[in-house]
Amino acid sequence: MKKFIALAIVCSCAASLFAGEIEIKNIARKNKIGDKKIVSWQLNGNAKNPSYGTCEVIQGSEKDEKAVKIANAKVATAFYYLPGVSAKAGSKVKISADVKGKGTFLAGFYTYTGKVGYFPAVNAEKSVTLTDKFQEVEFEFIVSNGAKGQICETIRPFIKAGANSEVIIEDLEIEIEPAK
Repeated sequence: MKKFIALAIVCSCAASLFAGEIEIKNIARKNKIGDKKIVSWQLNGNAKNPSYGTCEVIQGSEKDEKAVKIANAKVATAFYYLPGVSAKAGSKVKISADVKGKGTFLAGFYTYTGKVGYFPAVNAEKSVTLTDKFQEVEFEFIVSNGAKGQICETIRPFIKAGANSEVIIEDLEIEIEPAK
């Protein structure tokens, strides 16, 4: 069984390959408190557009923990895992994290083919209303092919602050189990 697991906070990546599993641990190790970019994650939008929000690595709730804060002005602001992960229709995706803030936190994945590129995924985004206390969220998805016959080959998991939202994210974990 092949799994992709992104553990910890959301910022850099150290990968190891063993027994068919890919684990990404200690994601914050390459970032410093105050960094304005998340290593290995890409803003889905134009960073120069003032309508998009900002991202910052901040001190987490534990002494040696870092967190990511996404705040935005006018539009929803998403960051996706840039390398992408192999996944086919029927694969299971689980995204969990501890989140707090105001507004809405969303998570999901974008789908891609090798020939056409990005295509809209079906039911590939879920959300939760934020509070001022950390809450553990867990979203589960099943990867599907496109409505126009596109065959999914790769997904890019994402995290997103809804319009006019501010979210703090700790302990992000993404697990992808291949279709059987």
